Amino acid sequence: MRKLHTFEAHANTVTEVVEEFNGRADEFGVSDESDVVSVTAYPYSGNIGIHDPKAEGGSRKATLIVAIVFWAEEGT
Repeated sequence: MRKLHTFEAHANTVTEVVEEFNGRADEFGVSDESDVVSVTAYPYSGNIGIHDPKAEGGSRKATLIVAIVFWAEEGT
């Protein structure tokens, strides 16, 4: 049975989250683009760091939370 699932990540751009999600689609049980229901981004004002070896101190502050809602088999 398929259920709705959510992948949520802190980021600076929607593109970086979508690229990660696409790269891990098999892991999430997403077999087709039509399985994705929505992609939503909203501002993040907390203090979560994102690993970035190019940034000073090895991390940068997240400015967005990106949520991807998708259909997948139960248990994925």
